[in-house]
Amino acid sequence: MSFVNLTNVNNVLNLPNTSVASLNIKNVDNGIVTTLNGIVSTIPSIGFSDISGLQTKLLIVDSSLNALSNNKIVINDVSGLQTKLLIVDSSLNTLSNNKIVIIDVSGLQTKLSTIDSSLNALSGSGSTTIVISDVSGLQTKLSIIDSSINDLSISSRSFVTLAGTTKVVQSANTSNISTFAKNWNQLSNSPNDNGVGMTCSYNGQYIIKLGWGASCYLSNDFGNTWRTVSALGSYQWTASMSLDGQYIMVNSNGGSSQLSSDYGSTWNYISNVGAPIDGKISPSGNYMVLASNSGTYYSSNYGQNFSNWTDASTNSWRSVAISYDGSTAVSVRDTTPVTVWKTTNYGSSWSIIYNNPFNISFGSVACSFDSKYILLGLSQSTSGNMYLSSSYGSSFSIVDSSYGLPSGNYFKVAMSSTGMYMVAACNNGYVYSSSNYGSNWSQTPLGSNSYYGLAMSSNANLVYAYAPNTKLFSFNSNIISLPTTQLTSPGKGSVYFDETTNKLYIYNTTTSTWKYSTLA
Repeated sequence: MSFVNLTNVNNVLNLPNTSVASLNIKNVDNGIVTTLNGIVSTIPSIGFSDISGLQTKLLIVDSSLNALSNNKIVINDVSGLQTKLLIVDSSLNTLSNNKIVIIDVSGLQTKLSTIDSSLNALSGSGSTTIVISDVSGLQTKLSIIDSSINDLSISSRSFVTLAGTTKVVQSANTSNISTFAKNWNQLSNSPNDNGVGMTCSYNGQYIIKLGWGASCYLSNDFGNTWRTVSALGSYQWTASMSLDGQYIMVNSNGGSSQLSSDYGSTWNYISNVGAPIDGKISPSGNYMVLASNSGTYYSSNYGQNFSNWTDASTNSWRSVAISYDGSTAVSVRDTTPVTVWKTTNYGSSWSIIYNNPFNISFGSVACSFDSKYILLGLSQSTSGNMYLSSSYGSSFSIVDSSYGLPSGNYFKVAMSSTGMYMVAACNNGYVYSSSNYGSNWSQTPLGSNSYYGLAMSSNANLVYAYAPNTKLFSFNSNIISLPTTQLTSPGKGSVYFDETTNKLYIYNTTTSTWKYSTLA
């Protein structure tokens, strides 16, 4: 009999790339991630002996269940639910080698009452595809899901992805990360050449670092190893990924967009979308939006086709952000004065939500999954203050000294799924963070630099920051060990432990020196 060691890495469980006769998973809260390309060689049977601890229950199941598109089902609308679902019939058996993406799941007033042992009657033995061959034995089916399901707050939502190449189950809850953005390490194997821009998958597993006059690099294991992505060339500007990293979009600066639908293995140009400068992908990968010089472009079929929306005035769109279900997007437009626009109908129409009276040049935008919180960063050469909305864009406030932030060039911004956690990186400055929905900000320990890349997992457990010619910095809420080498550019409170001399060093910004204490 083979054995599997389960290691808690990045708030998930990593399965080694090995074959096992069977695998029993008990009390899984935060997820399962396979190694390498996401494929476990052989798992004939997976038994769930106790699912009571799963945060990710079932939130959304509607009539679209059987509406297969591109071998994928995306269930993201609860409007069709009445008071209960009584029967999940044998049509589930048609899902072999397809994918179900279930978004927004915990917080149900009535969970799943019983899932009995018949769920373990998995067909497809010897393959990595899990097929639920029979659900008729469920003792009570789905007991009651009443109309209050529509009242679920975004703060309780989570993700589940069940795929033919089973890979990721991850909670998106963002709460009580007391060390958020306080402890940073450098990814020792990451590239350190020139570049502008980076992104990560919503679960933080896949990371892409874009090159500027240099190669682009992709990691599929939280930054432990990297490979060159030669198909992307050497000048790229922005990127976005789906929840599990299967769909990756990369955009040059007003040139072209390329899309990968297989975790970055192969790439194709997106045609007939003008000259895009930014794009975003929803967690499921089904919805994509592009900001281009000829309008905004929306796709509702995993990037196979894009529809265009234009306006009579200038169509120079600079940056975009997208909601969890893809219905809502926010985009910044280069007009005089600069305007911020929003769609709530998958790009069919757009309307102005903010007209900046100071004509500040915005360069990046991030929003929470429900689009309640919207954070506007600045263009690469602009110095000033960010703008924040906590009311779905109905009003914006200047994030100034009253929020704890000085004037600066806040070039890149990122936000957690709930909007509770936010980060902003400066071009020629510092990285700042907020853990209370943007109400207060503080400087992180990272030193002053030109931060051109910033990315964060949806649950805020992982944050990545990048400066040209420097290895990537990483915040990991699950790492409590201290770094053993100095940061290249230390900031206030930076620490490291010298194992050779048994000394703990702390960086003192007042004297610009490392102070140490010898440990017993």
